[in-house]
Amino acid sequence: MEEIARSKAELRKQYLTLRKQLADKFRKDQAIFQNLIGWEGYRKAPWLLLYLSTEEEVDTTRILEEALSQGKAVYAPVCRAEEEGKMDFYRVRSSGLL
Repeated sequence: MEEIARSKAELRKQYLTLRKQLADKFRKDQAIFQNLIGWEGYRKAPWLLLYLSTEEEVDTTRILEEALSQGKAVYAPVCRAEEEGKMDFYRVRSSGLL
């Protein structure tokens, strides 16, 4: 289990480095947004599991707002402090307090 966690951490670090090197973050975030909302699986989904992004990650704010405006139920993960590797999902009803 520790090996998997270590491998995942290494991958995250590598992808974060690559992500930071991208020239035009806004353009790339926009392309990801357009691809997602154009995907049939997204269009048909009544709900969405979505992480709440940090500055280094793909910006999910626009995805969140679009999904909410379409009446989709959106859920975001929250890691359990008392149980490493465990998380719960909570419904996000607005992007206003994020």
